Amino acid sequence: MTYSAEIRRLKCAPILLAMTLTIFGDSRLFGGLISFQGATVAACVAIVSSPASCLAEGYASDNLSASLNQTFAQAGFNLSANGSAKSGFGVLRASASSTYSSSGPYSYLSSQAFFQDVVTIDFSPFQGSTGLLVINFALDGFINASGPGIGSAAVGACAGPTQPPGNCQGDDFTASASGTFGFPQPFTFTYGQPFALQVSLRADNLYGYLSGFSGSGSAMADFSDTLILSGLHVFDAQMNPVTEVTFRSASGTGYTQNGVVPEASSFVLCTLGFTLFGPIILRRAKTARPLQDPRNV
Repeated sequence: MTYSAEIRRLKCAPILLAMTLTIFGDSRLFGGLISFQGATVAACVAIVSSPASCLAEGYASDNLSASLNQTFAQAGFNLSANGSAKSGFGVLRASASSTYSSSGPYSYLSSQAFFQDVVTIDFSPFQGSTGLLVINFALDGFINASGPGIGSAAVGACAGPTQPPGNCQGDDFTASASGTFGFPQPFTFTYGQPFALQVSLRADNLYGYLSGFSGSGSAMADFSDTLILSGLHVFDAQMNPVTEVTFRSASGTGYTQNGVVPEASSFVLCTLGFTLFGPIILRRAKTARPLQDPRNV
């Protein structure tokens, strides 16, 4: 299996792990669907002939944040791993940084933050009819590697009326990224009916996955500067925009078509920042490119 294929296979792993976190995490049951959030960090050194068994491993998990800073050293390998993840509804952070030397075993470090909320989108003329949801997210992260090491990140989203939701999409990042991104297709929902919305962010370091590794290298995928849901754009079944909708959520998070409503403290800081730097931003905006239609992001 190639590295890219493994990344795609693992996109749903954070969600499966999150189901176990709900036994001690802050979870809510709503109409048979679950609202929760979680964070995990995992490191493993393994040999090709036995990929399911780690010669050395570390793991940390919690419903809000997790971190791992550990060195694994035995005859034949040395892995220094530093990973962290932090979750919030609509806001995710993850980072992974490591160095590795080996005479055969491969290794990986993966930091994952994720949440699932139960969301209802209301618009009285359309209640009970099918709608389409285009999800955008702002992402800012740095990826670097030396030697045979590989750094990457993956963002996944799932939405649907079942537990777990069936419509899942994802995007992989193998280079530093900063901007607004989206998923290939809109997500289907029914106006007035709750559906599960899952979003996950993973930062990965990899050294010779399933092929063995000999030598030394380093990798970094630092996405601790946050993934933020920046757009929840609502359409009818024919992809005509529907602007006068309201959002409800089991977590109490404020979702809008502009994404997640910032917390009060963040709003104060943003207001102060605009007061100080607003004139400069407005002058620069005159030459900026217009925002893309969310359907084309």
